Amino acid sequence: MEERRVADYFVVAGLPEKPELLDDSDSGHLKGYSTKPPITDIGVVFPGLGETVPNGYELIELTPTGLVADLNHGSMRSPECFLCIRRGRDRPPLVDIGVMYEGKERLMADAEMVLMSVGERLANVNNSTAKTFITYRRAHPTAPCNALVVVDVCVIVASKGEFPPHAFCMIAKNLNKGLMGSDVFLCYKKSMNRPPLIAYKPEVLFR
Repeated sequence: MEERRVADYFVVAGLPEKPELLDDSDSGHLKGYSTKPPITDIGVVFPGLGETVPNGYELIELTPTGLVADLNHGSMRSPECFLCIRRGRDRPPLVDIGVMYEGKERLMADAEMVLMSVGERLANVNNSTAKTFITYRRAHPTAPCNALVVVDVCVIVASKGEFPPHAFCMIAKNLNKGLMGSDVFLCYKKSMNRPPLIAYKPEVLFR
């Protein structure tokens, strides 16, 4: 009678009696699990007008293909305009980001608008007389720990052939509504709000 095996070898892996932390720098197939903290704040910066990025914020300086992530890209008379973000776990994260054309739309009841830049100037990200503002919604303090939150933001220049990166959602509202300037769009990525995890080195317990 022909012998048929379900498996050639069987092992049980788990944690040893004295577990050791898994080093992310170790070479091999075992990698530690680490994620960036979610985005908690978003702001507008006008570097050409003397504004600087606040402490703890990251400047969205380049697009995915390396272009300058100026929200007024291609404009002749409008000052350079950039986004900055802050990550952390000290306050509820953002769950949504939007673009609002003033006078044409109404702000949602639970949404907030970035009305002023980091230098207390009007945070209009449009290169024409019509005003355009960035909006956001924040998670409720009692939101579950596995809720979907905003984990990354990027700017694309569609008129230069750029597309949203994988898993990013593009807000289909051009930030440059004037006659001059490139077609600039804001994109964001959402993911589960995972708490920090501790990874340990596994060990073969039985074989």
